Amino acid sequence: MLYWLSYCRKVKFPFSFADVSKLQFDDFLELLIYIFANFTEDVISNQSFQTYQTVGEETPFLKGRISFEEYTKNNLTTGKWQNFFCNHEPLVYDNLFNRIVKYVTKRLLAVSGNYLNQERLNEILFILNDVSDIPCSANDCDKVKLNPLFAEHKHILDLCRLYLSNQVIDLEDEDSNNFCFLLPMEYIFEDFIFGFVSDTWPTLHIRSQSTDYLALSNGSCVFQIRNDIYIPEKLIIDTKYKIRSNNDGLKAGVAQSDLYQMISYALRRNCNKVLLLYPASVNSSATDASFYVPSALLPESIEIEARSVNIIFNSLQDADMTMKSRIKALCSLFQ
Repeated sequence: MLYWLSYCRKVKFPFSFADVSKLQFDDFLELLIYIFANFTEDVISNQSFQTYQTVGEETPFLKGRISFEEYTKNNLTTGKWQNFFCNHEPLVYDNLFNRIVKYVTKRLLAVSGNYLNQERLNEILFILNDVSDIPCSANDCDKVKLNPLFAEHKHILDLCRLYLSNQVIDLEDEDSNNFCFLLPMEYIFEDFIFGFVSDTWPTLHIRSQSTDYLALSNGSCVFQIRNDIYIPEKLIIDTKYKIRSNNDGLKAGVAQSDLYQMISYALRRNCNKVLLLYPASVNSSATDASFYVPSALLPESIEIEARSVNIIFNSLQDADMTMKSRIKALCSLFQ
């Protein structure tokens, strides 16, 4: 799952930046803790987060700007006119972001039983030793403002929000907010295939979600089409996250509406090569199939291939090489 997410471009998920080749955990909670600890320790040790914070205090000299209301109330009326009550914004390390990170780290350290996670979490606490110990909530994460220079810190904040918003698992109370891990696999499958193919074959200039229109009406474009993956003038790939069956004989589990859709894509794009791509499944009895649609509009018949690709791996270390060979077997264009 993490391997798929690492290639996704449109599906943003706070774990997708993890180095999956180093993950050796059987417990899912320890896996999440590792991702947080490993990434957070690496970021804050290389780029500590400091921010300007408004502070109001009484000083014998002018600092920042005078708060005339407080100066009148607390200084002029009490005879301490020689002191100023000022508001200024020093650059502080003990800020809300670091307090949230420290609080989440201490909570995770209390539940982790993995020595590697405990070591990383203790390193984070050592770095944040000068930060105040203050309980935080998920709402506090919304109060932190990060500028674009701290893009990686935003990932940390997203992880903290995830943990703080799902602290309690109560199976008795149906109204409680529990941790739910749901992934839109139809989008992830499409996004993973596009990300992997575009990274492996960059010279093909692959497009994702390429849009166009089928027809014109009174000078305006109508009936929009959107190709999942499009290699201009060479290949149209449409991903289908569903299980095919051979119950319908020569159709190889391909829905008739899908075939109509692919024909319209081919005619509009002036491309006679179409690949219907499904994930391989042990529950599927469907075999690879080829369909040829004669057309007077194109110089050659439209060739629609129905193929399945296995996206499961026994070894993550060899996943790239394995996936590349599987993609190459789908179409001669990738060879």
